Amino acid sequence: MNQTINKERKIVYVALNFATGLSDLVLSVRKPDGTMVAPAPSVTEQGDGVYTFTYTPDISGKWQEKISSALNSDIVFRSFNAVAFDNDDLHSQADSIESKVDNVDADIAVVDGKVDAIDVKVDTVDGKVDTIDGKIDTIDGKVDASNVALSSIETKVDALDIQVTSGGYFA
Repeated sequence: MNQTINKERKIVYVALNFATGLSDLVLSVRKPDGTMVAPAPSVTEQGDGVYTFTYTPDISGKWQEKISSALNSDIVFRSFNAVAFDNDDLHSQADSIESKVDNVDADIAVVDGKVDAIDVKVDTVDGKVDTIDGKIDTIDGKVDASNVALSSIETKVDALDIQVTSGGYFA
């Protein structure tokens, strides 16, 4: 059995013969380095001979626990490994990451929708610019035609000026 370090460990113990009121019930905990957890974790009687202890392993390695009561002749030993992380932590973190990726995907879909809307507006503006360009080309054509007509008029005016200055006649 593995326990993640720096996470509270809760031990539920049922006393021999469901004894209640055990005032000397103690949990002794030995760390991987051989030192004892001090002070010893406090006990809470839940009722009907059920007791709980809590403490937090703070280093990785093999931990040993002993629950004892001289009044009731209780003695139980067990051990566990304290690890930096366990499979439940990894699954929880992977689920959290997957959820965040799903949120990012949803945000990207929203952005994509907005980009598509911008593309439609740009296409509309491009169409209007093309229309304006066509109208400008039409105006340019009319200006060119007007310039040709003005040039023709100027040529005729120049011809009349020549006739007037060279002694032409007036009607």
